[in-house]
Amino acid sequence: RPAWPHNGETLSFWLSSDYLTNVEIVGMTPEPATQELVSNGVRYRFRFQDGPQTVVLRIKPERPGRLSCSVRLNDGPPTTFHQWLFP
Repeated sequence: RPAWPHNGETLSFWLSSDYLTNVEIVGMTPEPATQELVSNGVRYRFRFQDGPQTVVLRIKPERPGRLSCSVRLNDGPPTTFHQWLFP
């Protein structure tokens, strides 16, 4: 089980490049403190606040159909999900 950051430290959220090539992120709440290109995706870092954390992505799909996305929290293992986008 990974150690959770303390108030004021950062929490990272990674999205796979295969997903990001098929959608445009038009908004993210809260805004990340930093973002960086990393191997096979983009890592977003957020300032951690005590209590539950929620990140909301607003996306604009580039095409309809089935999309796959891998996400990773901090240095944990990636989790993959699938999303259907309709025209």
